[in-house]
Amino acid sequence: MEFEGKDCTQVKVTYDKAAGDSPDDYYVLLLDPETKLTRGA
Repeated sequence: MEFEGKDCTQVKVTYDKAAGDSPDDYYVLLLDPETKLTRGA
């Protein structure tokens, strides 16, 4: 996925249905290919 002019690796994190109060929640992380740090707005 492109973010701020860089092609970043996109990782989607999900949880088991028995986890927590919102089992349908998920998070999307963008990893900078050069620094390996997460990016976001």
